[in-house]
Amino acid sequence: MESADYKKFWEAMDSPAHAHSSARWFDRYAAEIRAFLSGARSVVDAGCGSGEVLARIAGDFPKVIAIDYSESMLAKARARMAERQHTHVSLFSDNITAIASYCPEPVDAVYSNGVVQYLSRDELDRFVASCARVLNPGGKVVLLNIPNTNCRTLFLLGFYKHQDRIPFFRFLKGLPGLWAKIVWFRVRNGFRKYDDGIGNWFSIEEVLQCGAKHSFDVEIYGASVVEYHYRFHAVLTMPPRV
Repeated sequence: MESADYKKFWEAMDSPAHAHSSARWFDRYAAEIRAFLSGARSVVDAGCGSGEVLARIAGDFPKVIAIDYSESMLAKARARMAERQHTHVSLFSDNITAIASYCPEPVDAVYSNGVVQYLSRDELDRFVASCARVLNPGGKVVLLNIPNTNCRTLFLLGFYKHQDRIPFFRFLKGLPGLWAKIVWFRVRNGFRKYDDGIGNWFSIEEVLQCGAKHSFDVEIYGASVVEYHYRFHAVLTMPPRV
């Protein structure tokens, strides 16, 4: 599924639909992003949503650009930036694949948290290609919390809820019901890719290949919190100018 399939949903929202959306969790997201963006001075938040995380880290950087395709979410983000007097933050309404249109000068880093799942593989390729055009040498693209396709079946069977032990026989018992659910959702969605409430799942190999295609060095990290162990992070670094 492509981002256009999700746009209508997000246009009606004014807060993120994260599994964990308390202030404590936004603080955790912000701390993790800060660690990856160490040393950057100009950054782009690709898919800023309503700005909960952006508001927490914007003061760390002299120049910030933020992009999101939901006007209702951007309205909340603008209010948060005004409340915290982040006058150096520029917010734009568009798909993140159009990032190059909003960066008149090169930037040090682009980050995107929990957004890759709403892109098709072609859109991810176009987004990474656009990032390559706007980054300074040595700049980074930080893609956080990408759903790992190798973990999808276990996720759907509840293995990443962590609160309860899941016996092997429960796994076997759950498979027929899961397959029936997948067939039903595909029929309901006109045989588009099954929408499981997460979006698009990617393999680590796909992300490595996408980064390499656009001349990035790619490092893969596990999500830092146990609740997101079915996700991974990718840091794509533009080689320094020789």
